[in-house]
Amino acid sequence: MMSSAGGQLSFAGFSAYSATKFALEGYAEALADEVAPFGIRVLVVEPGAFRTGLFGPGAAYFSTETPAYAETAGATRRMVENSDGTQPGDPAKAAAAIRAALEADRTPLRLPLGGAAVDAVLGYLDEIRADVIDWEKSPGRTLSIDSGSRADRHRRHSDTGPRPDAAIANSLVSRAPACPGLIGTSNIPVMKMGEGVEWSLHCCVTLAWTEEQWPVSIARLAAWFDLPVEYLKKRLQALVRAGILTSAPGVRGGFGLARPPEKITLLEVVTAIEGGTDPFRCTEIRQRGHSGRTATTDFTHPCGIAMAMRRAELAWRRELAAQTIADLAAAAPAGSAERTRREIANART
Repeated sequence: MMSSAGGQLSFAGFSAYSATKFALEGYAEALADEVAPFGIRVLVVEPGAFRTGLFGPGAAYFSTETPAYAETAGATRRMVENSDGTQPGDPAKAAAAIRAALEADRTPLRLPLGGAAVDAVLGYLDEIRADVIDWEKSPGRTLSIDSGSRADRHRRHSDTGPRPDAAIANSLVSRAPACPGLIGTSNIPVMKMGEGVEWSLHCCVTLAWTEEQWPVSIARLAAWFDLPVEYLKKRLQALVRAGILTSAPGVRGGFGLARPPEKITLLEVVTAIEGGTDPFRCTEIRQRGHSGRTATTDFTHPCGIAMAMRRAELAWRRELAAQTIADLAAAAPAGSAERTRREIANART
């Protein structure tokens, strides 16, 4: 279903437009629950500004301008009038991202497209969270008016199992391995990566080059990279659990890629090895000390430092999600693939 970033948030001048998109998103979210038992997946595409005919001559209807709204809806009117053909989004790339999401093992419910859309949706969700927390923390303004504790309510909801949507977080690029640029930070690995990531990526490239020799034994891989067998085995087993590699048992067993190399992103490998620790966690230290006691009105919006870190984190995540094992293999020096296949084959005979 074609929605818009305006299906998640809205602003002056787009009330009627966003009303239709909000309705579509509510419909899609319920529909996803209804058809999931039949193996049917629902995808809601939320593009930002793309170079389409939306703002072309005669495409948009303009009502009579009212001076009272010149600074609100009027600003949006001028943006629409002057932005045709200058939007940053590439429709061809959007189509490729949509197809990748549909072909992924786990299709997200929502797919925001374009860096501006991703940042806008994330910022909006942060603002909602900050508003709710700010109100709930205030004396006499609790939102917990239901029977039972919050923990009890959370437990009851958790017992029903996870929702079928992967939500925006693991929007992006954006969470789904084949969806570059998607959103989500709860599963983003730390930016300071250990050697295990590097060795794992090298192994994936090597296994991409030796697919016809599957399986490649752990002993041969460890010798190839001059690594202890147990050290490498631990990393490769993590990749097996993540669905990146497959393994065969026994004396003639070993490892191979579980999917084509063009279907395995660098972000998947990093996440499998490093885990899901957030690289930056805002603890609202701005609310401590003298500042926290005297400037409470400054804390109604998300911390600027946290938002800056989030944007950097998302850019890093998008870059890793946009590159695959096939890309690494193609960028290797000429002759590397053939030499690797020949030497590993000779070692196995």
